[in-house]
Amino acid sequence: MAFSSNGLRQFTLSAALVLAGCGAEDKVRPTVSPDVGPSSTISVSPATTATTAATLVPYVGDGFTILLPAPVELEKETVQTAAGPIEANIVTAPQGDNLYGVTSADTGVRPFDLDNAARESASRAGGPLTDLRRITYKGHPGREFRVPVTKGSETATLFVRTVLVKKRVYIMNAIYLGALTAPPPLYRQMVESLTLS
Repeated sequence: MAFSSNGLRQFTLSAALVLAGCGAEDKVRPTVSPDVGPSSTISVSPATTATTAATLVPYVGDGFTILLPAPVELEKETVQTAAGPIEANIVTAPQGDNLYGVTSADTGVRPFDLDNAARESASRAGGPLTDLRRITYKGHPGREFRVPVTKGSETATLFVRTVLVKKRVYIMNAIYLGALTAPPPLYRQMVESLTLS
C-alpha cells in the first residue's frame, strides 16, 4: 500500500486534531482517494528528499506567525469533544514529497495533558511514540516527538512539536516519506520561527 499525497495530508490533519484534544474517530489509512486517482501515489524515496531546500515565507495566523513553505492551505475543523466543540485552524504546506503543517486550537480542557496527547496521536497514527521530550518554548511548556509509520513496505516519519499557551495549543508538524531519525533543517527552521502575538 502506498502513501498518497491525499493520505499524507489526512494523516497530518488527524495527528493535529488528536493533539488539539479533538480526537479522530479512526486511524487515517493513507491510501489513494478515489477522487484523486492513481497518479497522486507517491513512492517512498530516499531520505535525502526530506532535505530538499525550500523558501519559507511568513504565515500569519490567529495569534501567531510562523515560517512555512509556500503555498499554504487553511482548513477550519470543528469537532465535538467532552468539553464541547473545538475549532481547529489547520494550515498545511506541501513541499515535494513532504508535508508541513501548523494547527492552532483552544483545548477547552484545563489542564491539558501534553504527554497523553502525544501518546494518543502516535497510537492513532499507527506508529510508536519515539523520542518524546519535554521542552519549554519562549516560556511555554511543550513536547517534541517522532512517529515512524509503516504501511506495507513503505515508511513515513512524522515529527511534531506542541506548545501550550494557556488554553491554546500550537501543533507544528512535518511528515516525510522514508525512515528518518532526526528532523531535517527545514523542519527545525519552521518550528523555531513560531512567534506568539
